[in-house]
Amino acid sequence: MNKRDAGIVWRYNRSKMYSLAHAYANASGAKERAWTHCCELLVRYHGSGLKVIGANTYMFSAGFTCEIDGQEYLMYITPTQNRLIKLEEDN
Repeated sequence: MNKRDAGIVWRYNRSKMYSLAHAYANASGAKERAWTHCCELLVRYHGSGLKVIGANTYMFSAGFTCEIDGQEYLMYITPTQNRLIKLEEDN
């Protein structure tokens, strides 16, 4: 795993933001729609543990874990991409 992905996994593991309300007192409609998209991906990939990984005034990133062909992944979701990060045995 590269350093950037390791940082994303570290932030996911430390996050306690299990809903959009944990990150924003009054989320915008655009953020609500983005969170709905995250929830749809969670269902599509049979994932668990959806969390906000990082948030600022303008946007947020989210993630959840899922298993594909016996391998565990973190689905990392940003405004510009959705990608799978292969988790190593010690995560």
